[in-house]
Amino acid sequence: MDTLSFRRALLIAAALITGVLAILGWPFPQIDSRYGPATGAWDKTVAAMHDWLAHDGWRQSGSSWLWGGVAVTAALGALSLNSKKKYRSAWTPLLNFAPGLLLVIAGPAIQIATGAPWSNYSSAGVSTTMLVIASLFLVATLIMLVFSYHSDKKRE
Repeated sequence: MDTLSFRRALLIAAALITGVLAILGWPFPQIDSRYGPATGAWDKTVAAMHDWLAHDGWRQSGSSWLWGGVAVTAALGALSLNSKKKYRSAWTPLLNFAPGLLLVIAGPAIQIATGAPWSNYSSAGVSTTMLVIASLFLVATLIMLVFSYHSDKKRE
């Protein structure tokens, strides 16, 4: 198995796993902050998983936006690795991230703007972890935009 096939297989596996997590509404793991008192991130994550397991009915969570964004980005990445090199451009990484970014940023923003609860199985509010990951997704996309622009300029 060559490196390209291995990368493609990893991206497909990531897309499948995170796609299932998005559909299931699985809670996103919490992370501790380096600032302020320890908040017990692991305890919050375990509590969210217990809430998810105890809920009777369809589970909906704002975390689905993040899982879905990762799934879409991984699937598009696998597809772009599958295409012939002559069809790929400097803009390909950005085009892979744009739909995932839309899900990760716009989804929670619309959910918060409409006043929809973050989750229908837990009383926890908007996940700070989700906001941090969404911000990192945005920064990564902006960095790729800059590199794509400069790479495209060098080709001219």
